[in-house]
Amino acid sequence: MKLPSKIFTYKESCLSKLAPILKSLKEKGCRPNVLYKKNKKIFKNTNDFTDCLTVLFVLGKIKFNPKSEEIELC
Repeated sequence: MKLPSKIFTYKESCLSKLAPILKSLKEKGCRPNVLYKKNKKIFKNTNDFTDCLTVLFVLGKIKFNPKSEEIELC
C-alpha cells in the first residue's frame, strides 16, 4: 500500500483515491469489477485498487454483501 512519503506524493498514494471510491458508492452498491471500471483511470493496476478497498473496509466505511455480491457503504 502506498502512503504519502518522500517517495510517493499524496496524489500517488492510496489516500487520495479513497474519496472517488466512496463517491462512486454513494448512490448504490456496486460489484467490485464494475467499481474498478468506474474508477480505472485513477489506478495504475488492480493491486492499488484492492489496497484502497482494504483500507476502506478496515476503517468501516464499506462492507461486502455476499447475497448481492456488491460492495456497499456502511
